[in-house]
This record gives sequence, C-alpha cells and structure tokens, in this order.
Amino acid sequence: MTTRRFAAWCAPLLLGVVAFAACRPAPVEPPDDGDATPTPVAGDPVERAGKLMQSGDMRGAESVLDDALLQHKDDHELWFAKGVVRQAQGDDDGATLAWTKALELQTEFVPAIHGIGAILLARGEFDAAIDRFAQALRLQPDFADAHYNIGLALLGAGDRTKAIEAFERAVKLAPDDPAMLVQLADMYVVDEKLDPAIALASHAGEVAPKESTPFVVWGNALVKKGDFEGAIARYATALQNDPNNLDARLGLSRAQQRAGKLGDAAKQLELLTQVVPDSAVVWAEWGSVLAKQGDLVGALEKFDRAIALDPKFEAAFVRRIGALAAAKRCKEARAAAEALRGLEPADESLEAGLAALGRCKK
Repeated sequence: MTTRRFAAWCAPLLLGVVAFAACRPAPVEPPDDGDATPTPVAGDPVERAGKLMQSGDMRGAESVLDDALLQHKDDHELWFAKGVVRQAQGDDDGATLAWTKALELQTEFVPAIHGIGAILLARGEFDAAIDRFAQALRLQPDFADAHYNIGLALLGAGDRTKAIEAFERAVKLAPDDPAMLVQLADMYVVDEKLDPAIALASHAGEVAPKESTPFVVWGNALVKKGDFEGAIARYATALQNDPNNLDARLGLSRAQQRAGKLGDAAKQLELLTQVVPDSAVVWAEWGSVLAKQGDLVGALEKFDRAIALDPKFEAAFVRRIGALAAAKRCKEARAAAEALRGLEPADESLEAGLAALGRCKK
C-alpha cells in the first residue's frame, strides 16, 4: 500500500503552555521516490474514516476502519488510523494497542511511534516518552512535532537546558507554528531573554491573531522589561480573544498595579475571585492592591483568606507582614513574621519577610 498523507487526521500531539485546539496533520514517512504527495484512492477507507472523524462521527469512522481491517488485517496504516480514532475518543489504551499493532507490521512507522510517545507523555512517563520521541527523530530528524514533544518530556524530566534546545529545533523547523513559538517564548521569558521572547510571541500573535496565549506571554515579557502600558495592551488583546483566560486577567491586574492603576487592578482581581474563589494567589494579589490603596482592613481580610485557603502560602505571609509594618502595627507584624518562621519557609521567603518588617524589626 502506498504511503498516505493522512491529510484529514489529527496527529497525537500534546501542548505545553499553549492551549491551541487546532489539529495537525499526522506525520508521514517521505515517499521513496521523492515525488509529490500521491493522490488518495477513491473510496479509500482511511480517507473515508478521516472525513467521518472530522464531522464528529467517531463510531462511523471506526466502523469503516474495522470493516477494512477484516479484509486487510496486515495493513499498518489502517491500524494507525484506528488508533487515532480511539485516542480521539479518550481511549489511550485502545490507541496504544492499535499503534503497537501497526509497529508489529511496520517497525519504523514514525506516526505510530510518535503517537505512543504522546500518550506516555500525557501519563507523565517522561523517560519512556523521551525514548519514543528519540526513536521517531532518528528515523525522521526533521519532524518538528517530535522535537516539540521531546522538549515537553525533557522539561517534565527536569532537564530544562535540553528541553529548550529541543524547542529551538522545533521552531527552526516550523517557524510559523504558534504553539511552538509561544512555548519557546515562555521559556525565554523565565530565563530573562526578553527581546527574543518578544520576537517569538509577537510573531505567534501575527500567525494566530485570534488566540490569547501569544499575547499573554508577550505581556509577561513586557512586564519584565518595565513596559507596563505595553503589557496592559497585550493582556487586553488576550482577553478580547478569550474573556475566560485567567492568566491574561491576572497578568493584566499585575501590570496595572505596576503602572499605578490600582483601582483598575482591584476590579480585575475582584472579577477573578468570582471565577476562581479558591485561588489563594488571587486573594493575596487583591490584598496587596488594597494595602497600596491604604485599605489595611480590607488587605488583611484578603491575606487571611489566602492563608486560610493555603496555610503554607509563604508569599501571603510576607505581604501580610509588609502591610502590618506599613501601618506601624509592629507587634502584629512581628507576630506574623514568627508565624512565617514557623512554616520553615524557603530562605528567600524568610529574608523577604524579615525585610518587610522594616522599622518594626526593632
């Protein structure tokens, strides 16, 4: 059977920071003769099943493939397609079984290798996933999705340096892929490589102007550069694209704080507490804004709510100490510092708490 292009299929792919919903074409081995893509055979079961899958008829798609497998049980591409349908229905075990069967018939079939790796990655079996993606890349070195996913697996395994290298290779191979662009940009933001991060995120925004995540990462980079007004504009675009993007709303509130727009920041945080009432981070952020506005009672109420939700949330303790010290309620500030010390906090948190005491240290 001639290698098909699976143009109608969604490849098994995991996304990291980015939550894009678009499907990618399944990876294929290049034709032996290097010719252009072969024309699909009329009535080909893979093509028929793919169209049914796109229309949402998963049962119909699988029925077409099962009927074909009754006559062609040794067709590895039919088994691969069946695995895609199983995975689309949330049956990872069924998908793995189908792809394993495909590999028994064709040991170097890259789409099946990659698919099994994606499922292992989703399960948090990072080392096993890395092995699968590495195998796929030995067979198809220019497979951008495999570079991207091995980067996610490496990140999960704690090897940040190699993960970034994998993401860089993925972006080089797929320079217009918004998911890959944003993933690498986000890594660069953390590493303070802000100009490259902005370039990547802005390009992702050009490629996917209706998505929200590129603009969130772009805003994060601008905040670190001190361009708070620019960041506010990017977060606003993200929220225009997706009003439910909580990262965008939290980022917007923080940029507004840094820009001195405390009233606007408080409004954003109040909205967030209605959406995520159990988020200690959001309550602590709101407390910080109220403290800057001089509303100590309101601030302490929000800090206490954050600590009630997460009794070991060190940042909330630090902010509470700072608010009390600023109000010259030194006895309470010192007691709050002792409460922080009782958590056996990270060194940087303890240092921040003691620094927040200010004149109340005496």
